Amino acid sequence: ASPRLAVDLVQLVLAATDLGAHVGPHIDAVVRLVRASSKALADLAVRADELPDAVRSDEYVRNAAVRQLAAMVLLVRGAEALAATDIQRFDELAELVGSSQALDVAMPWVCALLGLHGDDAGGGRTSIPRLYDTAIDIDWDSLAEELVRNPDHAHALEVVACYVMHRAAWALPATLRSWWAGLPQSARATSVAVERFVTRHVSPIIMSREAERIRRQTGEEQQQNAVGMLAQTLEEYDDAAVRVGAAQATLLYTVDDNTLEMAVRLPPSYPLAPPTVESVKRVAVSEKRWRAWLVATQALLARNRHIDAVCSQLVGNV
Repeated sequence: ASPRLAVDLVQLVLAATDLGAHVGPHIDAVVRLVRASSKALADLAVRADELPDAVRSDEYVRNAAVRQLAAMVLLVRGAEALAATDIQRFDELAELVGSSQALDVAMPWVCALLGLHGDDAGGGRTSIPRLYDTAIDIDWDSLAEELVRNPDHAHALEVVACYVMHRAAWALPATLRSWWAGLPQSARATSVAVERFVTRHVSPIIMSREAERIRRQTGEEQQQNAVGMLAQTLEEYDDAAVRVGAAQATLLYTVDDNTLEMAVRLPPSYPLAPPTVESVKRVAVSEKRWRAWLVATQALLARNRHIDAVCSQLVGNV
């Protein structure tokens, strides 16, 4: 089968930012497409550990894998676009993905293409070129562009599977976490391999993007023209400030020479493990009130919100 079948898939990866306008009215159809394409692949009776080799030797399997990945690309890119343009439709999409268990049927095939499946599952297929297997600061969009330039790339589907894993972690972090946490004990090897892969390859990129998202709204140079919920909140509460590091955002709120300090910390395997909110210096905040803040934060994270939204809510609580 010709690897050029991946070209249409990659074009989806590179879809314009207005993808949300096309996905929004049809979220139910997108979710059904994910489930149907995953079932079509399963109906070919190919074991997960055989999939990487089967896509190279069997045209039917390859076509089915391309369709399944294309559906996943549409889902995660559509979710990302909706999150930026229509948060209500995004919430509806995320809820539908969860209730339909779309990731439950789709992600095992993504994992299979990455070698994250079976008793011998490791941290990714060793056949994937070293650049893709070892670089933690990889530019996934550049990889997709490379596939457009070189559609005969021997590992086209594996690379796009990496892309899907990365985009799912960014656009639907809580949904991906729920899928991973719900893996049965019989899939323990897959669970461990996915965690290792995400920690090594995906989390550093996600953390960097989360930090940059906050910096754009809090840096002194950008503050005046910053756009976003956190920027608006900090403008309203001028006694508050947010400092950001590689895996932590620190919130400071000063009143009458007293400073309340909280930290939102991202674990190494984020988003598979959720962020934690810690009290560094708690002034005039009762235990009951503090617990209410934590509950509200957990509820926000369960809705696939980014860390800047968490910071904004915590500042507003104060």
